[in-house]
Amino acid sequence: MSSHQRTIPASNIAASLGATLSEIGAAARVEDVVNILRRPLPRLDLGMFTLDPDGYVRHLLHRDERFEALIIGWLPGQFSEIHDHGGAECAFRVLRGMAVERRYESVHDSLAREVSRDVYLPGSVVACVDDDIHSMGADADASDPLFTLHVYRPEPVMRVYQLAAGVKR
Repeated sequence: MSSHQRTIPASNIAASLGATLSEIGAAARVEDVVNILRRPLPRLDLGMFTLDPDGYVRHLLHRDERFEALIIGWLPGQFSEIHDHGGAECAFRVLRGMAVERRYESVHDSLAREVSRDVYLPGSVVACVDDDIHSMGADADASDPLFTLHVYRPEPVMRVYQLAAGVKR
């Protein structure tokens, strides 16, 4: 499944999130970002964010030398590739829908096998740290799209993995 990235005009959430991230500074830890994502969010019309039947869509909200923030829109059945964050930390919040996160362990080079799976409801906030390998998306049986808010520190350079042969997802 491919992804697309679009930059959206400044919105209430982009301005608020950008200012809040700037306040916590360069020494921020992923726990600080998790705490920010647990706060009440400004009013947000998720209808302004597009969805695409060809793949999930990444909407850039904020980017500076320390942080990147995106809202990602997923239709039912859309998942990211299996990936890590290249040493960057990530925290995400489920805004609408039900998120499925599959966690993997590396078995050789760029091959990975699934070791666990979690489902997150709206309001859930999750951190990905260290060498976490995962994929995430919207359950194929979901009736509604999924929207998630992701904050990366710093901007990630993701490594993509393949599912090891003979291992079911």
